[in-house]
Amino acid sequence: ERPHGLGREEFGRKFPGLAAHFDQIDANHDGIVTREEMVAFRERQAGRAQEREGARERPPRERSERPGQGQRAPASEGGGIDVQAVKREFRSADANGDGYLSREEAANRFPFVGRNFDRIDANGDGKISPDEFVRLRRYQAAARRESRQ
Repeated sequence: ERPHGLGREEFGRKFPGLAAHFDQIDANHDGIVTREEMVAFRERQAGRAQEREGARERPPRERSERPGQGQRAPASEGGGIDVQAVKREFRSADANGDGYLSREEAANRFPFVGRNFDRIDANGDGKISPDEFVRLRRYQAAARRESRQ
């Protein structure tokens, strides 16, 4: 049974401005864009727009304000996580050393990340960048803090 959605050609006709993003939107790569995949893509786009907006509002940090290696950054900077430790964790999972986590690398080292790969891959490029991984860890740290309150 064919999933309900749009194939590449029909999608391109209906959404010409998004046609170039078909492969990013088609999260499971079955050649069909479903309503759920479109909603997820829009949410990722909105999240990136909010991040860009937030980056413009934040004043630039001076080099002396950055925490040293192994130090925990204040919640306003590092999101309550040790960013350097998270990046080391990321590098240890990057089996092929390309600077990204593939779906397989993520699933092998972090089952949760593997199961939620498409949600964590914010730009939909089929790989998780160090920044996307740090963002995940910040989100998880914030969720733990909230659950304790």
